[in-house]
Amino acid sequence: MTDIVTTDPSQPVESAQPPVPETQRERYWGAEEIYKGAGELEVDDATMAILMAPIDESMVCIRPDGIVYLPWAFFADRLRKAFSLSWALVAGDKPVLEGNQVIWLHHLRIRGCYVASAYGQCNYHANNRGMSYGDSIEGAKSDALTRCCKPLGIAAELWDPAFIREWKKRWAESGGGGYGGKWRKKRAEDVGWDQAFLNRMETMNRKYFRQKVVEALPEEAPSKKALPEVAPDRAPNSPEPERVSDTPLHPSECADDLRSLKKQIKTEMGKHGIKRQQWRQALKIASEGAVHAFPDLDKLGLDNVKALLAVFALSGDQVAEKLVIDANEPNAT
Repeated sequence: MTDIVTTDPSQPVESAQPPVPETQRERYWGAEEIYKGAGELEVDDATMAILMAPIDESMVCIRPDGIVYLPWAFFADRLRKAFSLSWALVAGDKPVLEGNQVIWLHHLRIRGCYVASAYGQCNYHANNRGMSYGDSIEGAKSDALTRCCKPLGIAAELWDPAFIREWKKRWAESGGGGYGGKWRKKRAEDVGWDQAFLNRMETMNRKYFRQKVVEALPEEAPSKKALPEVAPDRAPNSPEPERVSDTPLHPSECADDLRSLKKQIKTEMGKHGIKRQQWRQALKIASEGAVHAFPDLDKLGLDNVKALLAVFALSGDQVAEKLVIDANEPNAT
């Protein structure tokens, strides 16, 4: 006989459903999972070459405080080229807002192996309508990615003091121009002028060293007969440049002179009333070794190869053929 259980109508009936569990918290990997495979990632020489390839200096940016950096997309692109999609940036915790900084811990794992951990940070100001809190969180994540790539040797130049000093000489400037003494990257036209000059100095150096090799060979050497003649590094009728030693000037040693030299050339242009169009035409003729064909060029007194190369860089190789003046037409304008 089955016992019948009666309930007291004055007492509430208990629900047959199980109790509602507490809200499940977000789960983050523990130390055992995060650091699994640490130091076990194996890569071949081809992959290492991709990771440690030299950076393009023109892509480097600079903050107002003088810190140089590359955008996060550069690091992500290097990882994709080296490992395809076999890498992941894993959040180690929730993003934290401390003062006006969003800080977020991330771990980089590649092919299932732990590689690095880093805290990324990004500024956040509630009154900045151009950057929401979500944007700042993404910025902190991107910053963590760039820091996690340090052990892989990606863009290691950015932490090399010697590289930073040379890059700032060529690509950045501080103070003046209404920037309150803060650092900024040079304007495109200034960078192009500087780089054109450096490139031409490198070309001159290659020709110079090649000439030295040719001169050192005996006359009957087969290799000397096969070598073509090397074009002179200076225009006709210009004085022989002074050389302190047999080693020509390295491009990096010329970088400090660029700004003052450019200013001097502009002053001379204004002093003699040389128009920009005339100037470019004169440069083209001078670069072809016909300095004597354009009288205005003689007024500047370009008496050394270094200055002449700097002048050429004002127009560079972008001067079209239509700017070329026939040396037989002295009245051309």
